[in-house]
Amino acid sequence: MTLLGQDPQPRGREATSHRPPDVVTSAPRTIVIASALRRTASRAFALGLPHYLLSILAIQGTAYAAQFVMARMLGPGDFGIVRSVEAVVAIALVFGAAGMPSLAIKSVAEAPDTGARGRVLLRLLTLGVAVSLATAAVVSVAGGWFFDATVTSYLRAVVWLIPISVIARTALNYYQGIKSVHRVSLLAACMSVVSLLVVVVLVARWHLAGWVLARYASEALLATTLLWTVRAVLRSRSTASAEFSYGNLLHLGMAIAGSLLVRTFIDNMGVLVMGVAGVAKSDIGYFGIASLIASALMLVPGALANLSLPAIIESLRARHLAERVAWRLLGASMAFSIPILVALLWLAPAVTPILAPAYVPGLPVIRVLLLAVPLRVATSIAGAVLLASGRVHSTLVLNALTLGVGMTVFLAFIPRYGATGAAYGTVFMELFSSLCYLTWAARTLRRLPTATRAIA
Repeated sequence: MTLLGQDPQPRGREATSHRPPDVVTSAPRTIVIASALRRTASRAFALGLPHYLLSILAIQGTAYAAQFVMARMLGPGDFGIVRSVEAVVAIALVFGAAGMPSLAIKSVAEAPDTGARGRVLLRLLTLGVAVSLATAAVVSVAGGWFFDATVTSYLRAVVWLIPISVIARTALNYYQGIKSVHRVSLLAACMSVVSLLVVVVLVARWHLAGWVLARYASEALLATTLLWTVRAVLRSRSTASAEFSYGNLLHLGMAIAGSLLVRTFIDNMGVLVMGVAGVAKSDIGYFGIASLIASALMLVPGALANLSLPAIIESLRARHLAERVAWRLLGASMAFSIPILVALLWLAPAVTPILAPAYVPGLPVIRVLLLAVPLRVATSIAGAVLLASGRVHSTLVLNALTLGVGMTVFLAFIPRYGATGAAYGTVFMELFSSLCYLTWAARTLRRLPTATRAIA
């Protein structure tokens, strides 16, 4: 299976050959599979998938790897505190960023020259820092209303790294805007490795206090490095047109942030509801490690969806083209995630006692929650189709419906069944979301014209 191209077919002469049956069937299939793999790899490199994945790993991969390390070193109880705090910070970061990292791709690409790009980037950074500081202040005050004293104290200590994170993400996405991610992807990946080492050393020495120090050190290192790479652009800033004014950028950015905020809240809702409901910290830790694994498995499918947007947009000229691209994209994403998921489900009972014995009691929760991964993959690909089709408002509506269903299920299940109820509730919520997304995406594709003009 290839992502965008057609699968080669064996020639008629090969099909009617008088060679032994095993040779007749195996040789052409070997050639077909090898050709498909080469074509998939070629398209992945052409789309910039390796560099894009490196940049993703530099930001998200570091957080995932660091939390896996902390889960092993801290144990379920303290890790439950970490997951509760990180869930709130993740939501606050989406709102505090005010859509500026996303605009760093769009607006920078639209700027006519280097001087205008420098001015736009400076405005994006200024707005991101201002909104994120205000957001951090609100979260710091409001945290005590919902969580116990321990979680609130660590939340107030960590929440101020949001402005630093906004700077790092906005500077990194600038390179996507100018289509030069390869220039910083390796550097960002190296910073992620250094950050992971910092986490290991500090958490091993000071436990939760070390986690707080490590979070600031990691984000500050990445932000400082990326700011250094864009220093020449910021110095060469000139004037920018009215469409890049502070007001316009903030208006558009907050609209983007609103849609992302709903999805981020959905992803972290289980941990938040358990924290508010007073579920044991160890149970939150079990749920948290499973959600981390699920999110890590979504990195490559998410990258494929983002990088395939131009191909999806081009295929919208005809229904059969769009359906073929969408199905192959879904197949490629499932082909990556499902084998790993099956291996994890199979090996978990044997591997967990060796790598993380403290999490053995949470294996039922972990295995149930991992069942949501294929559902999230389907939602991601269907969302890419809707985005390419200009149905952004549809994604917001579907996310809002998912949020309502999820909140209802969690409030019904978590107080009675704890982490197990949160796991089953997540699977039910993701099933609802994937069915809605797939139905709406299929409906959108059916409305496309059935014929197309000649393709060059």
